[in-house]
Amino acid sequence: LDVEIQCWSCERSPMQLGRAPFTDFVEDGSLIVCPGDEVDFQLIEDDIVELSNLCAVQTVAYDKTFMPQMAQRLEYLHGIKAFAFSQSARFYTAPIRNLQKMLVEGRLIHGNDRCLTWQAMNLSIKRNSRDEWMPEKGGSELKVDAMVALLMAISEYLYHGAEQDSASS
Repeated sequence: LDVEIQCWSCERSPMQLGRAPFTDFVEDGSLIVCPGDEVDFQLIEDDIVELSNLCAVQTVAYDKTFMPQMAQRLEYLHGIKAFAFSQSARFYTAPIRNLQKMLVEGRLIHGNDRCLTWQAMNLSIKRNSRDEWMPEKGGSELKVDAMVALLMAISEYLYHGAEQDSASS
């Protein structure tokens, strides 16, 4: 199975794309840079649709702060169910624990993507008094967005993939 991970930024990003490691990620194709000062959400939507056609994606999770319009289009135009993912520890705990288990068992495929690997190294886990876990990044220039997206995808599998597996049994 070939795995392709897509990370996006814009050329006028505050993360200063002209500096390492971002320049390296652009050069090796692990970071797609959109012209201007914002990411091209149509490009992201097109990639999601293409991936869903290749891999039979049934559901996607999205951050309701940034993606509600795309979620509507994915559902109504492409038949891909979209679920708002609340950015709170309560919803991240199970995906983080499952990610750890997948890592230990060697079941995580990431295609040796350098941008994702760098973001994984930037990720730390904050635990609250109820032992709920939340991803956080170590500093302002460190990025973890791809890791957060991975955790949201794991959440979709845990909650909706299991439903699909049992329905097809």
